[in-house]
Amino acid sequence: MKYLVYVGLLLFVYIIATLDLSLLGQHLRSANWWLLACAFLLNIPMVYLKSYRWKKILSNQGIYITSHKSFSYYISSLYLGFITPGRVGEISRLYYLKKDYTKKNYGELLSSVVLDRLFDLYLLVILTIIGFLYLSLEVEISYQFLFLSLFFVAPYLVIKLGVVNILIHTLARKYSSKFHTNVAIFFKEFNFFIMRSLNLNSILYLMLLTIFSYTVFFLQVYLIATSINLDVDLITLIFIMAISNTLSLLPISISGIGTRDMVLIYFLTPMGYLSEMAVTYSSLIFLIFFAGCSLIGFFYFKKNLLVIK
Repeated sequence: MKYLVYVGLLLFVYIIATLDLSLLGQHLRSANWWLLACAFLLNIPMVYLKSYRWKKILSNQGIYITSHKSFSYYISSLYLGFITPGRVGEISRLYYLKKDYTKKNYGELLSSVVLDRLFDLYLLVILTIIGFLYLSLEVEISYQFLFLSLFFVAPYLVIKLGVVNILIHTLARKYSSKFHTNVAIFFKEFNFFIMRSLNLNSILYLMLLTIFSYTVFFLQVYLIATSINLDVDLITLIFIMAISNTLSLLPISISGIGTRDMVLIYFLTPMGYLSEMAVTYSSLIFLIFFAGCSLIGFFYFKKNLLVIK
């Protein structure tokens, strides 16, 4: 499993080996850097909206932090997420919260981070499913809606049917009773605070914030496309990037390196664009969004690390 992360990197190396690097460099040099600068600056409102969503989740659970602190913790975790497979580094927010709320259970604190990521994941999956239909990909509609239904229903059933508790009791028979007690407390707190946050009004409000944050992101990718004269309509770009971002969550790459390039080549070459243009676009998305957020996040990460010490 630990070698899966190299799949994306090896894929990227393979793609680069097949390209005309001089043409790739030409595309990069001819980019409109004013538009790219605008796309970079939009990282701030995009991340702020996500951090504000997390702040609202925490307030629903009775944990109150300032907007500045939620932004600081959030973008710090993005930095760690972007450099780890499947963006698992984003769980670092748990430790920042534990520093401020030492008496809170880890299960309670983790629930806010997981729920925050689920809103992103759900929107991406919805857009990916619709994208399959819109882009006329060869996937049976019945399979798409079955997957979408399971994706929404499964988490609810896992919590309501006590699947986690069954797993805990199974493990307890194999390990010590102390393990059973500690894990049971952890998941009891986790389940309770997940359900506490999931009323209709809060779901609608949090999903609205998610849509706003992704609206900013899709504006970023449109500006990047325009900067290199990639003439693809916004709706098509939205669905392509949704599919790309969904695949980038798989633990086979870091920041979508390799997987994003392959997705963009797959969709853009039938539209008449060379692979070099697709990889140029992918590289600029990485530079502006992933590297850009990581640069800001690294500053806050070092700042928060000093505070924790």
